[in-house]
Amino acid sequence: MKTKIHVFLLLAFIFFMAASGQNKVSQGTHDLLKSGRINPPSGIVSDPGKMILQPELGRLLDSVYQDNWDGSNWTLKTIDHKYRNPNGYLTEDLYVTKNPVSGTWNNYAHFLYTYNGTDADYITMTGEVWTDASTWMPYSYSHQVSRNFFDTTITKDWNSVKQHFTGGTKVINRFDAVDSTTDKLTQAFDTANSTWINQYKDSITYNAQHLQSEELFQSWHYSTSVWVNINKKVETYDTSNFLTGHMEYVWNDTANSWLSTLRITYVNDAAGNHLSSLTETWDPVLQVWSTYGQSIYNYNLMGWKLSERQQLYNQVTSTFDDSYLIYYTYYTSGLLQSTTGNYWKPNTTEWITDSYYLVDSNNFLSETYVKYHDNSTFELTGGDRTVYTYNGKYQLVNITKQVWSTASNDWLNSLATDYTYNVYKLLETAIDEEWGVNGNVWKNLNRSTYFYSEPFGINEVSNPDLCHFANPMRSGAAINCPGFTYGAPYRLNLYSLSGVLVYSVRFTGGSSISISPSVSEGLYLMQFTDGSGKILSNSKVMILK
Repeated sequence: MKTKIHVFLLLAFIFFMAASGQNKVSQGTHDLLKSGRINPPSGIVSDPGKMILQPELGRLLDSVYQDNWDGSNWTLKTIDHKYRNPNGYLTEDLYVTKNPVSGTWNNYAHFLYTYNGTDADYITMTGEVWTDASTWMPYSYSHQVSRNFFDTTITKDWNSVKQHFTGGTKVINRFDAVDSTTDKLTQAFDTANSTWINQYKDSITYNAQHLQSEELFQSWHYSTSVWVNINKKVETYDTSNFLTGHMEYVWNDTANSWLSTLRITYVNDAAGNHLSSLTETWDPVLQVWSTYGQSIYNYNLMGWKLSERQQLYNQVTSTFDDSYLIYYTYYTSGLLQSTTGNYWKPNTTEWITDSYYLVDSNNFLSETYVKYHDNSTFELTGGDRTVYTYNGKYQLVNITKQVWSTASNDWLNSLATDYTYNVYKLLETAIDEEWGVNGNVWKNLNRSTYFYSEPFGINEVSNPDLCHFANPMRSGAAINCPGFTYGAPYRLNLYSLSGVLVYSVRFTGGSSISISPSVSEGLYLMQFTDGSGKILSNSKVMILK
C-alpha cells in the first residue's frame, strides 16, 4: 500500500513538472512582484530591496497601516515602518501593534537586512520578536549567496504566552559553480540545550553534462552520531542526454545494501520529448519487477505537449486502465495557456475535471482550481478555486477565493482581496473580505494602506522644511514649524481622505501648534496655508489617540 501511495505521489510530481509553463509562470509572477506589476496581498510581508514601479519617480514603500473591521469601523491594529539606507534599500522592517486596553503602541517584530555595496539583493535577513522583557529575540535568519540562492535559512517557533522557543528548523544548502544544489542539510532546534541537531541530509550528484544523476537521502543517527542511508534516486540518460530511466532504492540495514523499489523507463522522440513512460515496482517476495502503470504523451507538430494519459495496470485483465488525463493548450506564441486535469471514474464512461490552471496571453495568472474526490466512490467532496482580475494597466485589482459546493454543484464565494492604486500606479490599499452567506454580500475583514516616500522626503510632505512632526503622531503632540515667519498669520487644516474638513485652527509663526484631542484616530491630509489662503504644505499624517 505504501508503494502505491509513493508511486501516486511520484506521478503527481511528474505531472506538475511536465507542465513546463507552470514553472515559467511562477518565475514570471516572482518577477512581476519585484517590478511592482503585481503587488503582494495584505498582511505582514517583508519587503527586501527596492519597491519601485517607476524608478524615475523615486518613490519607495515607506509604511503599511493595517486595520481590522469591527463591524462598523476600521480599527488600526498594526503599523509596519520601513527604514532604508541612502541607496533606498530596506534596512529594517519594524512592526508595532496597538494594545487595545492601554492604547499604547508596542514593538511586535522586525526584520533587519544587510547588503553588499550597491547590490539591491540583500545578503542577510534577521527576524526578531519583541519579548515581555523588552528585548529583541532572534527567531529567523537567512543568508543569500546570490539572487534567490540561500545557503542558510533559520526559523524558530516562538510561544508568545510562555515566552520561549518550542522548536525550529535550520536548512543549510551548498551549491556548485553553476548554482546547482549539491547538499541540503536540515537540522532541528533542541529547546532543552538551545542547540541545533542534525536531522536529514540530501546529497545530489551530477554527470559530466551537469545533469542530475543521483540524489541520496540520509538521516542522522543520534546514538552513533553518523549519517544513515534512507533512500536514493538514480537517473540515466542516452548519448543525446535525454532522460531514459529513473530508479528508486531503499536502504536495507539487515543486508547492508540498496534494494530496488521503483523503476520508470522512458521512450523519447528525436527531440527528447517523452512519448511514453512505463512504471514498475519491485516485488520483494517474487523477486521480479511488476508493472504498475504507464503514461502516454501527445504533441503537436511544433513539439508542444498536448496531452498526457496516465493508466494503471490491471493485474486481473492484463490491460492498462485509464486513471488520469491532462490536457494542455497554448497561445500562438507558444506560451502555455491552460492545464486541465481529469480523473477517470471507474465503471463509467466519463472523465471528471478536478484541476485547472489558466494564464492570459501576457503570462498573468487568471484562474486556478482543484477539486477533491473520495478515493473509494470517486465522487467529488469539495474544492478550492482562485480567480485573479487585473485592470487595463495589468495591475492586480482583485483576488477571489471560492469553495466547491457538492449541494449546488457550483463554486461559492469565500474570501476576496481588493486592491487600489494611487496616481503613481503604486499599491495604495488592500482590503480583505469574507462572503456573508446569509446576506450574500462581501464583508470587510482587514485593510492595509500603503504609504510611499516622495522624491524629496518621506511621509508625502510637500514642503518638509516648513514643519517637523512625528508620523504617526498623537493628538495634542507639538508640531514644530521653523520655516514660518515669526508673528505672521497661518492656518492648519485637517481633511479626511474623502476631502471633508474635520479640524482647522489659526496660529501665528513661532507659536505652539497641536492637533485637538477631539480629532478621531485615523489617516488625514494636513494642510498649512498663509494669511491669504495660499497652500504652503500638504502632508498625509496618521493621528493616534
